[in-house]
Amino acid sequence: MFSCSNYPAGFFHAYEECSKEDIDFWIHLGDYIYEYGQGGYGTETAERFNRVPEPENELFSLSDYRKRHAQYKSDKQSKMLHSMHPLVAVWDDHEVSNDAWKYGAENHSLDEGNFVFRKANAMKAYFEWMPIRENKNKKQIWRNFTVGNLINLLMLDTRHYNRDKQLDIEKYFEIDNFKEKNYMNDLKKPRNLLGKTQLKWVKSKTENKYKWSIFGQQILIGPKFLPAVLKFVELETLPSYVHKYVMLAGKKIPYNTDQWDGYPKEREKFFEIIKNSQSNLILAGDSHNSWISNLRDNNDRFVGVEIGAPSISSPNFVDTFGEMTTEIDKSFVESNEDLVWTNGINKGYVELEVSFNFVDVHFHYVSTVKSQKYEKLQTKSFRVNHAQPLA
Repeated sequence: MFSCSNYPAGFFHAYEECSKEDIDFWIHLGDYIYEYGQGGYGTETAERFNRVPEPENELFSLSDYRKRHAQYKSDKQSKMLHSMHPLVAVWDDHEVSNDAWKYGAENHSLDEGNFVFRKANAMKAYFEWMPIRENKNKKQIWRNFTVGNLINLLMLDTRHYNRDKQLDIEKYFEIDNFKEKNYMNDLKKPRNLLGKTQLKWVKSKTENKYKWSIFGQQILIGPKFLPAVLKFVELETLPSYVHKYVMLAGKKIPYNTDQWDGYPKEREKFFEIIKNSQSNLILAGDSHNSWISNLRDNNDRFVGVEIGAPSISSPNFVDTFGEMTTEIDKSFVESNEDLVWTNGINKGYVELEVSFNFVDVHFHYVSTVKSQKYEKLQTKSFRVNHAQPLA
């Protein structure tokens, strides 16, 4: 499983490493391309490494999206993996625009034209360039794949079909205060993420006969709270946009409303639907960091295990926090009771070996994405036993 392949941000060494493996198929959880132009997110070293995005402008037209897909497919490491193993793909926001929802996106303003047209252009180019079968309704990208009675893989769309606009946490910050009560009350209001049509489909496809139900989707689903250690960090060592968030450190306040944390009622609906599965694994991308968490509903009932993939090349915590990242990772685990482990330093991919009674989860990393020369690092592995939380 892969996520967040940002061409100008670095080399796709993770693709090359996986092309050497004896695997059945690979999954891309979204952000296969990025829509930014040169000078935008992740492009700081693009000229130095001859990875300037094509076209150099931000993507809007059908021609723009087609050219960007063509550039990504021209990458030699991408070619290696595509030629060796079949792909199961699904989109996230950057295939269209950052933090997209059904009628808009954070990275789309009114002076940039009609978002519906931009989205249609992006989706048309996606189906032209990605190895994916088209549904009659191309917006309904969800589908499932089965392997005997061992695996039921359900690929979901938490991004484009019926997602309501994210709650804007920025509106709840004051100069030296965060309006916690107002924020938490507003967070609990009903808000679609999968939406009724997709939830109904999930219910129809989630069957007890499969040993493992595996959900491939875009965003972190387990609650994530900011680590307490941030309270003791000198503000001048942090990027300015992080400063206000320090007042949330160590508190049970969800901070990323683009994740499932911004849609808690929908999360409970989803957990209720999948509770009859024998054992659930929920895959996530988007965050650029590695995560493995136990999942529980509001009644503290174990639901399954979340496996969050690192980025292939997109910036992660180490690109923001530098040498503090190891301490921040440790504090994340201490501040989140269901979080078993996280890694905000390394980039790579995740391998799942699915057996009858357990799944072995291997996090594979590369030493750098900022040089053509790299080494494969030591693998970090976990065993997920059937229908049991990780210790």
